[in-house]
Amino acid sequence: PSPKLYPPPPPSSTPSSEHTPRSNSPSQKRASSGRALGRVTAALSGPERDAAMLRTMLRDYKSAVQSLEMRTIAKIDEMNGNTTANALWAFAKVQQKPAEQVIKSLEKRLGMHVTRLGPQAMATAMWAFASMAVQPNGKLIKAVEARVCKTVGEYSAQNTVSVLWAIVRLQQSPGRSFMQAVDGRINELLASPEPSITGKAIANLLWAWARLLHMPTRQLRYRVESRVGEVVNEFAPRHLANMMWAFAKMEWTPRAEVVRNKYEPRVIALRNKFETQGLSNLLWAHARLAIQPTDRYLNAISEALADQCRACNAQDVANSIYAFAKLSRHPEPRLLASLRARLATAACRRALSPQMIANILWGYAKLEIHPSDKEMEMIVEEIGLKLGKFNAQAVGNSFWAFATLAIHPPPPPPPPP
Repeated sequence: PSPKLYPPPPPSSTPSSEHTPRSNSPSQKRASSGRALGRVTAALSGPERDAAMLRTMLRDYKSAVQSLEMRTIAKIDEMNGNTTANALWAFAKVQQKPAEQVIKSLEKRLGMHVTRLGPQAMATAMWAFASMAVQPNGKLIKAVEARVCKTVGEYSAQNTVSVLWAIVRLQQSPGRSFMQAVDGRINELLASPEPSITGKAIANLLWAWARLLHMPTRQLRYRVESRVGEVVNEFAPRHLANMMWAFAKMEWTPRAEVVRNKYEPRVIALRNKFETQGLSNLLWAHARLAIQPTDRYLNAISEALADQCRACNAQDVANSIYAFAKLSRHPEPRLLASLRARLATAACRRALSPQMIANILWGYAKLEIHPSDKEMEMIVEEIGLKLGKFNAQAVGNSFWAFATLAIHPPPPPPPPP
């Protein structure tokens, strides 16, 4: 089963120049806002005061965004490529998608300057579009790709990855020439004596490649793996989970020495900081790539997953059981008991898909785990409710599991009238 997407945080981006619209100084704004807030909340206390403060802050925030929108429209004809990119960045940074008229004006203005945009402005603008989930028109996307191909030799590692990440986040399918240009630039940067590509950039790069199912050349794969080993201590749990998920999605098996000597020790060190989704994705990726983890690594993940099992969703449970079975490794008793208890909860049962049910049954059969009568009753009930959505493989896997475990399930209850 393919794990639920664990999207990486966006690449960091800063304005492409020091352009700053004229406004009151920050200290003047804070003083004015503070006086207004004091007047509103002076006579209140407790929850009422908190609520009033939040309402006032929200009103001031909306007023500031509206002011920025009006100023953007008023000055749009004076904006060059850098200032247009900065305006997009500003809206993205405050997590506020501007009005349609503002977006269209900025998009049109950016298109007028796209053939002269430098790497930082390009990365800033595309990062902003992706962060706000604003789909630029197809003509602009093609112009962006053409400009990147022409100037890719000027791009830093961060700018290169930022543009690729943004295009993929916008669910665009970049052309072959664009991907060749990006891959070539990454290869050049990794081949330099002092590579500047960070751990976060590597994680985002792998995520983007995986989403596109784009397999880089053998030489580039080797250099990426080597860089992973060099910067592994920069990786946060989310990066580690994304990276292994990406390897599995592309069916790219990294070198054993990188996994054993670099990757596994970092995961072990951070095991208690992972979320359940990240831990189950790690197990799923190892199973998908047929990479046998060391006992120390598997025990660390199992312990962390057992500690947090109450937070597991249906897919976490299904992926974990499937992964242990695929690796022919039996989960330790506390983890297995926790997963089975979680599977029995109403929230988990309702979220089970036919594929998850079939994979859990298949996993039980491979591991020779016999469901209890209560588990069997629950499984049969869920099969009855969702039978119409089972595909041929799910039906076959379920029957194989029943036969292997010598289980004769009772017929499912009739559907409600």
